[in-house]
Amino acid sequence: MHRVPLLVAAVLSAACSSASFEVSGAGADAEPTADSAAVDASGSDSSAPVDDSGTVTTDSANNPVDTAAPPGVDASCPGVEHSSTDVYVDAAAAMGGRGTIGCPFRTLAQAANAPYGGTVNRVVHVKAGTYNEVGAIRVRPRETYRGELGIPKIVVSASAPSCATIGSCVFNLETNTVLDSFLIDGGGVAHGIIAANAVSPAPKVLNVTVKGMAKDGIVVVGSAGLTLGPNAHSNANGGDGLQARLGKIFINLGPNGFDDNAGAGVHMLAGSLFIDNGVTANNNQVGVLFDRAGLSSLEQVLSQIEILSNKTHGVVIGKNWSKLQIRKANINKNALTGVFMEFNEAVTNTFDLGSTGNGGNTFGAPSTKNGKAGLFLCKSGATGFFDATGNNWSACPPTQGSVADCETWPGSYVDVAFVPAGGGSNPLRAPTSCSAMF
Repeated sequence: MHRVPLLVAAVLSAACSSASFEVSGAGADAEPTADSAAVDASGSDSSAPVDDSGTVTTDSANNPVDTAAPPGVDASCPGVEHSSTDVYVDAAAAMGGRGTIGCPFRTLAQAANAPYGGTVNRVVHVKAGTYNEVGAIRVRPRETYRGELGIPKIVVSASAPSCATIGSCVFNLETNTVLDSFLIDGGGVAHGIIAANAVSPAPKVLNVTVKGMAKDGIVVVGSAGLTLGPNAHSNANGGDGLQARLGKIFINLGPNGFDDNAGAGVHMLAGSLFIDNGVTANNNQVGVLFDRAGLSSLEQVLSQIEILSNKTHGVVIGKNWSKLQIRKANINKNALTGVFMEFNEAVTNTFDLGSTGNGGNTFGAPSTKNGKAGLFLCKSGATGFFDATGNNWSACPPTQGSVADCETWPGSYVDVAFVPAGGGSNPLRAPTSCSAMF
C-alpha cells in the first residue's frame, strides 16, 4: 500500500441498493454527515477515510481503502447485531452486504452465521432466487426463515458435512424454529430437512417442498418431533418422503403430500404420528409404514388422508405398534392391500377403523379397489372382536376370507383377508347393509 497526502479525489463507493425488499417504511441508507466526513485543507468535504497520521490509505491502484472495514464489506452499510430482529438475504445482492434491508446478505450461510443472541424472535427474510449453498443452514432457536416475493430455491452441494451425524442436509432445524415458503431441490445432498431438537416446542415447516434428495426428504431424530403444514410436501426423493426415528409428528392444515418417493411416503420407526389432511401416493413402497422393527405404545391417527396407488401396501402397521385409529381416509388402488395390520398376541392391540358408524373410510369401490384386499388382519383373533363400522368397501356387506398365513394372499380379491390366531373366522364386525355405509 501507498501513503499519499490528505488532498485526494473523493472516494467512489459502490452503494448497496435499498430496493431489494419491498418493505413499508424502509428508507435508503443515510448519507454520511459532515461531522463524519474528512475535510481537506480548503474546507471541502471529502469522503475518503482518514487514518491517525492524517494520510489516506490506498491500494496499489491509488484508490482509497477503508482500513476500518473488513475486506469485501461495504462500510457504508449498517451491520446485523445480536439483538437484530430482522435479517435480509438476496441472491442477487452485491458482495459485501451485511444483512440489513439496504445491504442484504448474498447467501443463507451468512445469515446463519450472523451475530445472534437468541433473546429475540428473529425473522430471516429471503428474497426469491436460487441459492447454491455449500453446507447446511442451521436455523437457531427463535429464528424464522421466510421466503418472500416468490419462492426461493435452495440447493446444497453433495459434499456438505453431516447434519446430526446422519448425513448431509440443507436445513438443520433446532427447537422453536420456523421454515416457511421454500423449494429445497436436489443437488446430491442426502436429506432436505433434519429436525434433531430434543426440547419443545417443535420446529414448524409450512409452504415448503422438498424434492430430489439422494436419501430421505425430511428426517426427524429429536424427541420434540416436528409440525408440518399447511402445504408441506416431500416428493420424488431417493428414500422416504418423511422418516421419523423419534418424537411426535403432527401434520395438518393441508394440502400436504408425500408422493413418488423411492421408499415409503411416511416411515415411522418410533414416536407418534397424527395426520389430518394429506396425501401419500405412488410411492415405490408403502404409503404409511409403521415399521415392524420399530415400536410405540402411543396412538397413531390417520384422518382425512388419501393413500393411493402405492406399489405395495397403503398402510402397514407392525405388531409392536399397539394403537391405530383411521378416520375419513381414502385407501384405494394400492398394489397389495389397503391396510395390513399385524397383531401381537403378547399385548393388547387397539385398532380402530370406526365404532358406532363413524369410520368414514373408503377401502375400495369396485373400480378402485386395492390389489389383494382392502384390509388384511394378520393373526386377528376370534369372530367379532374387531369393530369397523361406517366404512365403504368393494362389496356390501364386506367379503371376508381366511388365508393360511401372513405371507399368503387370498386367491382372489376380498375386502377383508385374515389369518386367525385361534381358528376364528370373519373377525370384522361391520355394517350388514349398504344403507349403513357412507
